[in-house]
Amino acid sequence: MKKTIDNIDKILALEEILKPTGYDIFLHSFTSETLPDRFLLAKSINQHDDGNTLIDGTAEVCIYAKNLKRGNDQSLPNLSVIKEMTNIVLPLLNDGQKNQIFFNSLATNIVNDADIRYHYNSVILETKSVNI
Repeated sequence: MKKTIDNIDKILALEEILKPTGYDIFLHSFTSETLPDRFLLAKSINQHDDGNTLIDGTAEVCIYAKNLKRGNDQSLPNLSVIKEMTNIVLPLLNDGQKNQIFFNSLATNIVNDADIRYHYNSVILETKSVNI
């Protein structure tokens, strides 16, 4: 029987690929209570089933680092930590593969999450899945 790969499968595959980083990994979302200074968020954005064996889609891995604190200003990104984390994460994601799901990095962008006083590097990934 053919197993259909869905967004949950992609997120779980990303979690497995990212485990060697040693960072806390959140899937889909997180609550802002007691967050670590550094963490990863993996989520699936969309997918397109062409009706055959391949499913194309997009996923995102957000590489979070707590902002620097300078007096009362907590809005400064910790770019050196974000860069260090990105240098660890990107090689795992580029041409990453787990359970018939293949990932390739398309673009990165630094984003401010002002509500929780973190910045993150948003890594957009192309996904290809093979239904088996």
